[in-house]
Amino acid sequence: MAALLVSLSSSTVLLLAALFITLGLQSAQTGLSTSIVATRVDPMSRVKSLSWIRTLQHVLYALTAVAASLVLASGAEIFFRIALAIGGTMLFAGALMCTRISRRSAVTSSRADRRIGGSTAVKDRAFLLMMLGSSLLMLCWPVLTVGLPLWITESTVAPPAMAGVCLAISAIIIITIQIPVGNKVVTLKHGRYVNLAGSIFLSVVCAGFVIAGETESTRVAVAIILGVTLLHALAEVLVVTSKWYFSTSMMNDDHAGGYQSIAAIGDGLAVAVGPAIMIALVGTGNTGWCVLGLTFFIVGVFQAIYSRRILVRTAERAGPSMAPKPEA
Repeated sequence: MAALLVSLSSSTVLLLAALFITLGLQSAQTGLSTSIVATRVDPMSRVKSLSWIRTLQHVLYALTAVAASLVLASGAEIFFRIALAIGGTMLFAGALMCTRISRRSAVTSSRADRRIGGSTAVKDRAFLLMMLGSSLLMLCWPVLTVGLPLWITESTVAPPAMAGVCLAISAIIIITIQIPVGNKVVTLKHGRYVNLAGSIFLSVVCAGFVIAGETESTRVAVAIILGVTLLHALAEVLVVTSKWYFSTSMMNDDHAGGYQSIAAIGDGLAVAVGPAIMIALVGTGNTGWCVLGLTFFIVGVFQAIYSRRILVRTAERAGPSMAPKPEA
């Protein structure tokens, strides 16, 4: 519908309405897709399935970027309308597929049960705390898409074109390593170690921004920015994968929708307020990056300690046979 609005008129009001619709529903789609995986995939394969989905998404992002460049290069109105029509048709086809999935797996819970499911998720303190921490780590997205380009332009001697190069490199790395990393995260212990490593890497990335802004050599600045981009891509894969594991392993399987809605809200907030935070952060100079890096580190340490407590409590309830082994 949003694509149809834009294709039928060049009005700025309709364009803003279309953006409002698509950006608002994007967060809802994130929770929906995770809920579908959580309710229809074996628990040991959920993160693996989500890794495949994210990899395919980034492949499509890359192909779409190429197609969009060709459309922009042509400048012909007809190609813009065709692109919008194709995009709208694909989204509609995706909606029909989701409906088909629902028919294959009938939902038997009553309306009252669904209301209880939503309240159950809200009252789950352990889940809320872990998702709050993961939502803060999701600020890694605007760091790359907003913070890095602004920092390169405003505070480093590196050429502005580096921003586009960094985005392309990040996408390639994510496509390459997302599935292998996802295949390795199969226990809560793996999830918390991966999450801690990702948060530490994000802290180092922030320190790298500070160093890149202080150097007066273009070559050194470019080298640091490239290294930071590589580390950021790895960190992003780690924290996203660990969040998938936390959100799907800590939820009540009977109320997956309520739990995954809360997880998606955090992502939506990071996307919504992240750009504003990055703009303010770049304006504060090195201090802002230091504060953000410290925040990433504290969040990762907190989640590692808190998830350890959850692991111990779960083992105690399950009995001696499930007690966690001493960790090196």
